Amino acid sequence: MPLSCEYTWSETPDTVTISIPLKGVSHKTVDISTTSNIIKINFKPYLLDLNLYQNIVEDKSKAVFKDDTLNISLTKETCQRWGQLCFVGSKSEITARREQSLKLRDARTREQTEKAAAQKVDEERLMLREHMALEERERQRMDAVKDREKKKAEDD
Repeated sequence: MPLSCEYTWSETPDTVTISIPLKGVSHKTVDISTTSNIIKINFKPYLLDLNLYQNIVEDKSKAVFKDDTLNISLTKETCQRWGQLCFVGSKSEITARREQSLKLRDARTREQTEKAAAQKVDEERLMLREHMALEERERQRMDAVKDREKKKAEDD
C-alpha cells in the first residue's frame, strides 16, 4: 500500500501552491494527474491524492521541479480564498465529486482528441489542394512550352 507524502501548501486569492519535497527522487519518475478538483501525485513509494476544496483551471496550472522540490501552482476557477486545501464531506459526497470530475476530464480529453483529428484532416486536405494546384501550374507550364515549340516548328 502506498504511503502518503509530506507537503505544504499556501494560497493567494487566485492560486494555490503545493510544495512536495522529493529528496532522492528523479523528476522523471513522478506522475502528476489533475482534474478540475482532484490532484494526484505518484512517486514510489508515495501517493498524494487530494480532493481539492474547490475547482481549478487545469490548463493554467503548472508543476515545476526545483532543488529537490516539486512546486505545483494551481490556478483557481474563482478568485477567492479557500481557507482549506481539501474538501470535507461524507464519503459519498467525495466519491460523487471525484466521479463527476473524472467524467468531465474524460469528455474534455475526448473533445480534444476529436478536435486534433479534425484539424489533421483539414491540414491534409489543404496540403492536397496545394499539391494539386502545384501540379496544375506545372501542367500549364508544360502545355505552354509544347505550344511554343509546336508554333516554332510550324513557322519553320
